[in-house]
Amino acid sequence: MRISAKDTICGLRPATLKELLAKDDFTTPYAFKKLGLDVRETSQTLIDLCEAGWIRFAGTWDYIDHWTVTEKGHRLLATRLGARFPREEGRRIVQEVVKLAGAINREPGRSRRIKEIRLFGSVLTGSDDETAGDVDLVVLVERRLLPKEILGQLEQAERQSAPAHFDHVDQIHWPRTQILRQLKSISRKISLHGNE
Repeated sequence: MRISAKDTICGLRPATLKELLAKDDFTTPYAFKKLGLDVRETSQTLIDLCEAGWIRFAGTWDYIDHWTVTEKGHRLLATRLGARFPREEGRRIVQEVVKLAGAINREPGRSRRIKEIRLFGSVLTGSDDETAGDVDLVVLVERRLLPKEILGQLEQAERQSAPAHFDHVDQIHWPRTQILRQLKSISRKISLHGNE
C-alpha cells in the first residue's frame, strides 16, 4: 500500500485515520472524540470510510453504532507513512549504495562481502515522472572464501567490535549486521528486505 503522509483518506490525514483504526472495534462516540469533528461530520466520515472499505459497520447496541477495522484498514495500520520523493533521487541513493558496497568489499579486514544488491519496487519499475516511498533493496552478504583459520581470526576481531549489549547470537551475526547498517546509514529512505 502506497500512501503519503500528505494524502487524505475520506477527508482525514492517514496518521489520524491510523490512530482511529488502532482500536480494532470502536464506537461512533469514540470516533467523535478521536477525530475532533462535530457529530454530523463524524457520522458522515464513518459512512465514507465504510463505503471505501476501511471499516465495517458491526451493528447498533444500546443506541450506539459499532465499527470494526477491515483487512484494508489493517493494511493501512501496517503501512509506514512518509513523504514521497522523486524517483531520480531514489536512483542517486542506489548509486551511493553501490559505491559504498564496493568500498566495503575492498576492506581486507572484513570476513564478509556483499555478493549482490537487488533493487525492486517503484524506484526500479516506475516511470521517470513518478514518485517513490522508499528504496527497496535486498542485499546478499556472504562469507569470504578464505582459509578457515584466517576467516576465524577476522570474525573474532569483528565480534569484539560489536556493541557491548549484544548477546552471543547477535555477536555471531554482527559482521553481516554491521554491513547492512552501514548501507542503511546512507539514507532513511532505504528499506532493506530479507534475502532468505
